[in-house]
Amino acid sequence: MSAKIKKLLTGVFTVTALAMGTFGTASAFTCYASSPTWSGYWTAPALYVAQSMAMSQCQSYTPFGMSCVIVNCY
Repeated sequence: MSAKIKKLLTGVFTVTALAMGTFGTASAFTCYASSPTWSGYWTAPALYVAQSMAMSQCQSYTPFGMSCVIVNCY
């Protein structure tokens, strides 16, 4: 096999692998957390990460003594 064909095949396989990787990121979870004074949201591939980061974002701006709850995840 010549060097040109090897380079061409390597390029085709690389582009295919990158394209397949971008399709995998489409399945992500978005969660919303809310308190009486603030709300937060986060998008992540894992549900647990989306929930905990949305809660963290909400809690960082919510005054002491108030609590945040997860409102919605999809």
